[in-house]
Amino acid sequence: MNKILQAALMRHHNDFFKMSKEEQEIFKLQDHDELDEKISAFVMKELDYSEDETSPEKQFEYNKIMLPYRGIGNNNFMLNEFDWNEKILKYKNLYEYNEDCHNWQEDACKSDENFPNYKPTKLYNRFCAWARAEINGEFNYLNLNSIQIWIQWALEEFSSEWIEKEIPHEYVSGPNDGKKTKGGYMWDMRIDANGLEGWYEQINDFHHKWMNEKFNNHVDELDKVYLVDRDEGEFDPGKDYIFGSMNILKQITFKNFLADCEKFKGDVADIEACKESAVAEFKTALENELIEIKKTPANMMKLKKKRKVVMADSFIEDLNNIEE
Repeated sequence: MNKILQAALMRHHNDFFKMSKEEQEIFKLQDHDELDEKISAFVMKELDYSEDETSPEKQFEYNKIMLPYRGIGNNNFMLNEFDWNEKILKYKNLYEYNEDCHNWQEDACKSDENFPNYKPTKLYNRFCAWARAEINGEFNYLNLNSIQIWIQWALEEFSSEWIEKEIPHEYVSGPNDGKKTKGGYMWDMRIDANGLEGWYEQINDFHHKWMNEKFNNHVDELDKVYLVDRDEGEFDPGKDYIFGSMNILKQITFKNFLADCEKFKGDVADIEACKESAVAEFKTALENELIEIKKTPANMMKLKKKRKVVMADSFIEDLNNIEE
């Protein structure tokens, strides 16, 4: 534990050091907003750091110092997610966490009036989260993804670049963009594809349809964890942990995350091959579909009706704060 964090706890919650290791880990997952603010303010003051700070160095140092305040296990592992709280202790492994997330999303979709004909999706490896941990004593940012999610990201990136090349386009403001309306302001951004909007809409719809149909069909028999280094600089050290199957999620716990993953470490070349195969298949599908689409003049294609989107005043204010 860094001396600054240690000093903050000694001043504001000295009882922390009287707790057993197990009690400390329960404490780290509990809600104590007032104390959190005091600890955070103390550390920020010592670092001469503020929430508006843009210095990557100070932000990195702050996150590094604060990690042992929330992280558990020998590597101070923590999910950088909204549900990193005492509820985490009920999950025996990542499989149970993945299952709970799946059920939560299914319930949300079934009760959403925007999806009146929603068809339930069976449980699959949809694990996707951000995390932080100390690896060999060094602070790291982690991406945790199922192989399906990891491949999906590769497909999304490829598709975005491919469509931009084949049908150049950009978002432009529509006639109602920014107009005051009940509940806030109109958001009216539209695609300008130089007259090829019909083709763009068709290939974009095909892209999403193909992704949805293929999403669960990627290999799910790699009972390994794959580690990909993603070091993007001194103040952004990172690693990707990729889970090759739902079965492997049953072998990984939050408390012993790094040690558990190491036991089942696989060869990254195996999943790189899966990704390359999926991208190649997607490329062929897009090319063939575009050939069919171009048989109909773009101006003869009926565009879908745009939904009315309203942004609340608070959203505009938050957006302005981010841009500043």
